[in-house]
Amino acid sequence: MARYLSAILKMPPIADVRIISTRGHPISLDTYYPRLQVREYRDDVGVVHTRAASSIWECDFQISQSFMTEHPDDPFMSWIVRADEMEPREGSVSLRDLGWDTVAPAAP
Repeated sequence: MARYLSAILKMPPIADVRIISTRGHPISLDTYYPRLQVREYRDDVGVVHTRAASSIWECDFQISQSFMTEHPDDPFMSWIVRADEMEPREGSVSLRDLGWDTVAPAAP
């Protein structure tokens, strides 16, 4: 179990990706990260069961065609999750990782 959870999600600029929140209200940190869209989720009250699936924010994306064709392997979203008495965990995912790319994979 973990408490005092903080999750920071970094995404491409609004010119490339439009984010439409459908559930949840993360804090916008865009002013602190030029050229990115950054959202933070914090829970300073509850307890999180680390092995259980849980939704902190739900959203839709409108992705520009140029971003999809020119940057399928670039990080589409990166994150870092911190919680009390736990090592921070971080990672990223590209459009190709998600199966959302519109271009053929690069030749080996």
